Amino acid sequence: MYSGAIKALEINMSNQNKDFFSLYKKTLNIFELIITGNNKEFLQLDNLSILSVFNESLSKHENIYEKLITKNNIFFKNDSFKDNVLKIIGNYLDLKDNYNYNRETVLIKLEERCLRLYHFEFYLLKFNLNLIENIYYCPEVKILDQLNLLEDIAQTHITKYFDVIKISGNSAPKLGRSFYSKDGVILRFCLKGEMRFENVSKVLCKNNFIMTRKKFLGIYQILTDDIEYILIHIKENFFEDFYTKIIEKSFFLHKHFKFSPDCLEILNSFKDINQINLVLFRLFSRIFMEYSEHKSFDKNENVIEEIVKHINENITTITVADIQKKFFLNKNNVVSLFLEEFQMYPSQYILDQKLQLAAYDLITQKNKISDISENLNFSNSGFLSKVFKEKYNKTPLEFRKIKQNEIKYLES
Repeated sequence: MYSGAIKALEINMSNQNKDFFSLYKKTLNIFELIITGNNKEFLQLDNLSILSVFNESLSKHENIYEKLITKNNIFFKNDSFKDNVLKIIGNYLDLKDNYNYNRETVLIKLEERCLRLYHFEFYLLKFNLNLIENIYYCPEVKILDQLNLLEDIAQTHITKYFDVIKISGNSAPKLGRSFYSKDGVILRFCLKGEMRFENVSKVLCKNNFIMTRKKFLGIYQILTDDIEYILIHIKENFFEDFYTKIIEKSFFLHKHFKFSPDCLEILNSFKDINQINLVLFRLFSRIFMEYSEHKSFDKNENVIEEIVKHINENITTITVADIQKKFFLNKNNVVSLFLEEFQMYPSQYILDQKLQLAAYDLITQKNKISDISENLNFSNSGFLSKVFKEKYNKTPLEFRKIKQNEIKYLES
């Protein structure tokens, strides 16, 4: 509806002042990133509103920075959130352009200026700062329209059928709002480390993935020092073009899986961006075959699934001897199954699951360490602290303090 007017106004601005046009593009693309990242729709009317602000300032020779950061200015009727987002962006650009501050100083000054007035919008900008910095230095290209290396932390790529985000390294942001889309299916793969989501009870750990549709998982939090994580948003048009019936099958959605060696091999081939569609088609086809048609490609798959289910249901009391008795297996059989499936001994697997539960409890509850130890049937709290530190490189109390402070910081 407004595309013709937007194009004409943009061409006119670019012809008059290319630097001013570049500033407009920075503002527009950062605004769109923050708005859509908060699960709100970016409209052509929003684009036209921002364009009008810039065109008016250009024609009147006004200081655009002052106009954007003035508290009482209204740019979007009946939408204070969008107004505040535009003002926080104006403050960010003012500090970058007019004061030439580095990233750390910008955050300090931005907090001094804006935290009291626009506290929620300030944290939205802060937790998207990697992407925003990339837009700042490349304003002509929308952030998700190309593969970008973001400070060795995240890669993003968009195609006709898929959106892909890959996060890796020990400097990855430890928490933030999880990706959400109103259409399609989202797969979250963990190749290394552990992370949790606010609205999911089970920790996402190595070689597992979560599959959801139209479900917001809330705040994500990385639990380990290092992480390797891939998010794939499979768009609705993929199902319309290739799998017209699967999208309605409830067993396919909101599930937590361990992915097979075949899926892992396909994921590890995610290196050449020129072949990304081929890689993702292979991956999804394999997942569809394995889980939606319930075909087993491993003769031991059904046995190990039942054992894991039994462990989860009896986590506080389960022993390897219990598993042997329940499933009529000798110790060597049980050990072989776990080494093949999880690359760890059954006793290690049980301990690992208990430590994940302990980590979740430390973040979400106020129980004493001694109570957690007793509830999970550890021999004593000292032993829990010892094995917990071996896994997470922090004592339970240190872990709780760090993770709860991260959440408070985000919510404050």
